[in-house]
Amino acid sequence: MAWTRKLPSGRWHAEYRDATGRKRAVPGTFLRQSDAKHAGEEEEARIRSGGWTDPRLARIKFDEWAEHYMTLPSEQRATTKARDESYLHCQILPAFEGVALGAIQPSTFRLG
Repeated sequence: MAWTRKLPSGRWHAEYRDATGRKRAVPGTFLRQSDAKHAGEEEEARIRSGGWTDPRLARIKFDEWAEHYMTLPSEQRATTKARDESYLHCQILPAFEGVALGAIQPSTFRLG
């Protein structure tokens, strides 16, 4: 359940717990307590529906994530791995290099 806290400025701050139980803050502050509470409840609803993204993980750049992913152990044949690396370097990285994972949405970028 989301909760609120009144700041010394008189504005309201909202907090909630993510899917792992970690305490999170809603970005920004609010003039009314009810608005802050509603914002916290919206974040909780996103968690329950599966539409919530961890803001910290969303800031990771695609190329950093892809580099890490390609180093993970795999049962792929060498030719399959070589093909995937070729696709990554020739088609995907030019479009997504330097883009935060959280910014990637369907239809945001076109490959090719």
